[in-house]
Amino acid sequence: MLLGLKLGSLFTLILKKHCQYFTQLAAKDPKFLDIIHDFDLWARPEQFIDWVQDTVLMNLGRGSGKNKAASALIVKEAIENPNSRIAVWAQSYKTLKDNNWAGESGILKAIHPSLLKRCNFNKSSLSLELPNGSIISSVSAESYESSRGQNTSFIVADELCAWTYASEALEAARLTLRLGENPRLLVTTTPKPTAVIKTLANDPDVHVMTGTTYQNYFLPDSYVKTLEKNLTERMRRQELLAEILDDNIYAMFKLKDIIDMRAKSDDFDYSIIKQFCVSIDPAVTSNEKSDLTGIVVVGVSYDGEYYIFEDASMDRASPEQWAKKVISTYKKYNQYEGSVHIVAEVNNGGELVKSVIQNAARQEAGLNLPPVKMVRASKGKEIRAEPVAALYEQGIVHHVGEHYDLELEMTDWNPTDKGAKSPDRMDALVWGVTSLSKGMVGSITSGYGTTTKTNDMKQGKYTNPYCGYY
Repeated sequence: MLLGLKLGSLFTLILKKHCQYFTQLAAKDPKFLDIIHDFDLWARPEQFIDWVQDTVLMNLGRGSGKNKAASALIVKEAIENPNSRIAVWAQSYKTLKDNNWAGESGILKAIHPSLLKRCNFNKSSLSLELPNGSIISSVSAESYESSRGQNTSFIVADELCAWTYASEALEAARLTLRLGENPRLLVTTTPKPTAVIKTLANDPDVHVMTGTTYQNYFLPDSYVKTLEKNLTERMRRQELLAEILDDNIYAMFKLKDIIDMRAKSDDFDYSIIKQFCVSIDPAVTSNEKSDLTGIVVVGVSYDGEYYIFEDASMDRASPEQWAKKVISTYKKYNQYEGSVHIVAEVNNGGELVKSVIQNAARQEAGLNLPPVKMVRASKGKEIRAEPVAALYEQGIVHHVGEHYDLELEMTDWNPTDKGAKSPDRMDALVWGVTSLSKGMVGSITSGYGTTTKTNDMKQGKYTNPYCGYY
């Protein structure tokens, strides 16, 4: 057993060295590009697609090479099947552009440079036409109805767990598969316990491929160690081992509530927002043992609905660093019609927290000092989160786009586990929603967690002394 481990480690080291060596050679001599772009030469066993069925679910851990495998397969399909029509679907246009096309494991990196020069790439529509007549097109899952009338022979549905309207968009994608004798669908994902992923995983007509983060020997050791350090055991099983878990029965926030009420990030109408809040749960130190600084942007609309726009949280940031981030985020949302304020928890740091934020603002030319509300928690995170969790259950909180790390924390944090890592992103979100609820404008934060009190909170009738405003 020990000998096997040593031989495996030696093989991994040799393979990494060879990859680095040929990459360096290719930079000097183009003929070596053929080796670098031969995916079959470098791919790991779990990255090869076995088309046992027309639909394949590639369920792999985070960082395990799903995107690279999918990009290589797209290029291979386009080359080997002239005049084919291939579509890559992803969460949003931005995801398509940044990850699936221009990313390090994207299509533009997967295709041989000599071939790419002879292709026609449309940066606006994110489509690529090859000399053999094959066309690779893009579809945002947020705008899935735009796929009506399309005809495809092969589709890659990338990171299905991140799609806002996963069931509807996947069905729309399938309806376009009507070209060729054997149209096929590849779904890639790191699993979340959503209905659509569970359905696919248990469908006898879907071939399920599995693999873990640990199998990707090209990943730096530091990446895996960081994930292991920051993830709970439950999330390690989901994110690294690619296990499809059931909902955490102890979590205050349910994934279904988040998914059901998610809003599209593409072309969001910011004019409906009456007020924004940049909420911060700050860390006052920046060493390896320091908590993460939670920074979340929340908005409330004129009709009393809440929107989560951004998770800008920072790990091991100094007060000066997170304050600079808070101010840049404040400026970003200050361009819209709604008013913007900052809320900061000051249990650790006191007046220093407000001072460091204002100092960062003074360094921005032409920026007036932003309004900063200081809040102090007098009871635990569970009590503060209860009324906000009730708002999610009522369906009046909407995540604009997907906020992966924030949502993992919200749906995994167990308030009964006293040794659990502090949910700093979630805490920042709770403070943000709390500050925007009408029951808190003035001196005191919102209510103690029952649905009745939460309704009163929204109507401005209820206050709670467990969290105090200055």
